[in-house]
Amino acid sequence: MMQRKQDLSFPPLAWDIYPSLPALIRWPLLRMRYRNVWDPIPAHCPYLFLHVPKTGGTALATQLHGSGINHYPWWVWSAVDAERFRDAFTFSVIREPADRFVSVVRHCLGAPRASAAEKQAGTILRRYGSSIPEMCDAFLTDE
Repeated sequence: MMQRKQDLSFPPLAWDIYPSLPALIRWPLLRMRYRNVWDPIPAHCPYLFLHVPKTGGTALATQLHGSGINHYPWWVWSAVDAERFRDAFTFSVIREPADRFVSVVRHCLGAPRASAAEKQAGTILRRYGSSIPEMCDAFLTDE
C-alpha cells in the first residue's frame, strides 16, 4: 500500500527555502551562509564545475581541484560572487536518467557516506520491497 504523503517528506534544504524569500533578505543571507563556497577553487581558475550528484562528479572535481566539491546550485555560487560566477566557464556532467536513478536509490539504501536525509529515504524505500524492481513495481501498482 502507498504511504501517506507526509511520510515521504524530508526537511527542506536551506537552498530550497531561500528562493522564496524576498531578494533583500535572500541575497545577504546566502552570501553570509555560503561565504566560503569558492574557497576550494583557486582564484585564477577560469572554470566552475557545477556538481550534479551521482554523475561521477566527485572524481572529476578531485582531478580538477585536488578535492571534492560541494553540491551547490548555480545561484549559490552566483549570490556569493556574481562577478566571478559570470566570468567563469561553468559546466556539469550529466548521466543517463535511468542509471542515475538506480545509483541514487542504491546510495540511499546503503552508502556509508549517505546523509541523514538519504538514509531516511532508504528506510522509506525499503517499505516497498527489498530490490529496486520490487520498489518500482510497488510505486507503479499501489494505490
